[in-house]
Order: sequence, then C-alpha cells, then structure tokens
Amino acid sequence: TYRIYYGNSSASLPAASDTLGAQNVWNSNYLAVYHMNDSSGAIADSTANGNDGTANGDPTYQQTGKVGQTINFDGTGDYFDLFNPYSGENAATFQAWINTDSTSEDRDVLTNWGGTDENFYTWYDIGNTRMQTIWKGTSTDINLNGSDISTNTWIHYVTTYERNASAYQYQDSTQTASETVGDE
Repeated sequence: TYRIYYGNSSASLPAASDTLGAQNVWNSNYLAVYHMNDSSGAIADSTANGNDGTANGDPTYQQTGKVGQTINFDGTGDYFDLFNPYSGENAATFQAWINTDSTSEDRDVLTNWGGTDENFYTWYDIGNTRMQTIWKGTSTDINLNGSDISTNTWIHYVTTYERNASAYQYQDSTQTASETVGDE
C-alpha cells in the first residue's frame, strides 16, 4: 500500500516511531533528508538522526515548491548551517530541486568548503552558465560541469561520488557529467 499525502491538508503525519514514521522510513544509509516544509527557524531533518539545520539571513518559508512547500533563499545571505555529511564517507549522494530567478550571478546550492576536511561545493556558475560541482579530495579535485539551466524552471539536480569509482552529475534524470575517482 502506498499513501501519498502531498497537498492533503487534512492528512496527519504518523508518530515518528510508527511503521511509516520518520525513524523507520529513512534507514541508516540516509544521513539527512530535508523536505523544506518548515514554517520558521530550523530546517528539520526527517530521519531519526536529528541533523537539523540552523537558519541564517531571512529565508521565506512555506512557498510553493515542486512537491509541496519549500523555502525561498533570495540570494542575499540566506542559508542553513548543516552538519558535514561528507566527512569520512566513501560514497555520497546529494540531490535538490532548484528553481532560480536569476542566472546573472553565482548561486550556492550545497557547500562544505574550507579547512582540511574533504569538501564539496555545488553552485550555479555564471562564468560557465551551468550547474557545477567540485568534490575536493586530499590529492585531486573532481570537477563536474553540468548543463545550462533556465530561470523560473524547476530542475532536479543530483550529484554522486564513490571513492575508487566515479563521480556523476545529473539534471532532470540526464547524466550531464562524470569523472573517474581514485583513492582520494
């Protein structure tokens, strides 16, 4: 049985410990899942891990999203501080629905940059007019350049990395970049 509750304002969420509750839906392979349907303050992690994010700037909550509600980041200092999901992992996947109203400047999407930890950086790069991801290892940076994007259009963006294998980037289910990855 599948139950879909998007757009059903009279539906109620099951308790976190129920069979379909947050503690059981997202298994331990999911370090964090953010639905972006929060009404204010922190952004809640839907897994049992409790990796909630802290709001910075003045994001606008409960906006119409691709699926349900979302949070609007206006490009002037709005972001959420999150934990470092990439540190020490041999594989990682990040995905987001993105809808930008401007391609006239760089726009960060997911970043964990700086310091000595392994890092990643995903952004819309105005210089290349496309989504771009860098997975930064200890010896080699993996640079994935995706396809052009349009304003005011939802795109589903996915980037994935596996040590000693490959890194990939997808836009709307189409692979837009790949690179072989060594033992970083």
